Amino acid sequence: MLKSKIAKNLMWLLALALTGWTLVHLPLASIRNSVLSLAWQQWFAWLGVNLIIIFLSAKRWHSLITMLKETVSFKDVLFMRQAGNTINFITPGPQFGGEPLQVYWLCRSGASLEKALLSIGLDRGYEVLVNFTVLALCLFFLVCTGDVPFIKASSITASNIFVGVFYAVAVSTVFLATLRWLIGRSQRISVHLQRFFSGWNEHRFIKKIQESWRSMKGDLGAVLRTQKLTLTNAALISFLAWGGLLVELALLLQFLNIDFDAPAFLLILISMRLALLLPIPGGVGTLEASVFWSFHYLHLPDAAAIGLIALMRLRDIIILLFGFYCLRSVNKKSASPETASSY
Repeated sequence: MLKSKIAKNLMWLLALALTGWTLVHLPLASIRNSVLSLAWQQWFAWLGVNLIIIFLSAKRWHSLITMLKETVSFKDVLFMRQAGNTINFITPGPQFGGEPLQVYWLCRSGASLEKALLSIGLDRGYEVLVNFTVLALCLFFLVCTGDVPFIKASSITASNIFVGVFYAVAVSTVFLATLRWLIGRSQRISVHLQRFFSGWNEHRFIKKIQESWRSMKGDLGAVLRTQKLTLTNAALISFLAWGGLLVELALLLQFLNIDFDAPAFLLILISMRLALLLPIPGGVGTLEASVFWSFHYLHLPDAAAIGLIALMRLRDIIILLFGFYCLRSVNKKSASPETASSY
């Protein structure tokens, strides 16, 4: 009990320290000026888009949990997701870090460990896959326009495209051949691994891991066979949430009276999303650098770049505060006697 309390306090101290570091590096003066320039209609539209994005993200996870026949309310899922995203925001990594806590909270809500892990794995898998798919499509369209930094339009010739396609096909072929080889010899590899770890197979902890792994494999196989509609809907929800991100960026650029076309919009979007993949809490510093770089390349004013950064960081502060409220609420509920006894 004492160790659990100490670990909890250390987690909060680390979270508060990273949050303080994040807030110190935010352009607070620019945020104030940008906020005062927004009309109430703009506030309403911007808030509405962000609420839709949060709702869709929680809805996807809730649908996956329900698909696995676990009963957890949508409100609890929403709070657990936002609390986990708060940890993700302040963790030095590319949008990961709060998943172990989400597993813990979901188990405290009555879900089994195996289904909690599977639901979060599917949810994060959808998010990562759709993120990279949309980014790849945006990059493809940007390359097609010929307006790409470090790539001149005159250099995009038929021979270069042929060479690029050839290398892509070659790498894909090698990858698929290797994957097929591993799958074809999976049984033999499994026998060798079991023989190597034969001395540990009787350990209680190893047996528990093996049982959980078999249960997760069985659940995953079952949903892939019988829940194709739910899985398809989860993919559609993921793309709709990404559509909300595109709409939000377009709104912010319009709020700042920035004239942009499709290539400029895609360049700003791609540079910002790639900056968030770097192992910096909240992308502090990397996001600002990406915005200034893209605006400089597009010959847009620095004042507009500062305004865009300020508005995005204001959104981050609001979501972070709401996330800390969710974190406090979820931890309080997890520590309640009723929940502890049900677990």
